Amino acid sequence: VTVKHFDFVCPKYENSQFTVKNSRFYDSVAHGILSKISNTTIENCYFGRNSEGAVKIESNRYWFEGSTDITNVKIKNNTFESNSKNYFSNEEEIIININFSNTDYTHIKGVEITGNKFINPNSSILLAKNMEDFKFNNNTVEWNDNRIVKKYNDFDTLMEIGVSKNVDISGNELVNKPDYITNIADIAGSAHNVTE
Repeated sequence: VTVKHFDFVCPKYENSQFTVKNSRFYDSVAHGILSKISNTTIENCYFGRNSEGAVKIESNRYWFEGSTDITNVKIKNNTFESNSKNYFSNEEEIIININFSNTDYTHIKGVEITGNKFINPNSSILLAKNMEDFKFNNNTVEWNDNRIVKKYNDFDTLMEIGVSKNVDISGNELVNKPDYITNIADIAGSAHNVTE
């Protein structure tokens, strides 16, 4: 699937479950997937050159419409290659964005990002906030293109996580990590386990 205009998949809160497997999302001028519901599973997919990032998870409800919480999100065994520059701002975008641009009262619980491969990231691979029970385990981040390393060297942290609790980042492999990456994760909140 070559995505020419905006988000390819965008389920909203009217749905109760969303699963996508064995699919390819690339060349979008927005996200590959923008999910706004609980019970989201993204598995065995390929993402490449998506201008606003590969995956974005957020609630689109206002507080008076009911719960804004999102639970049970699984992103596993996918491949993420470098994003292209944002179609509108010409800046590199985060690969996975969870709730970061949304309001502070949305709460996301039970996110698991496991067994994925991130190839030649040209920006932070994760930006998130307001999470509880978050796991980033057994993923591989690999740099194998010196052109990417030389061109995109203005970020030093792989993951930026706003106020959250019970964050577990462990069992991940960093292959050919460039010198400019000095932090695995920058996390605000409490009860975290961060190891490479």
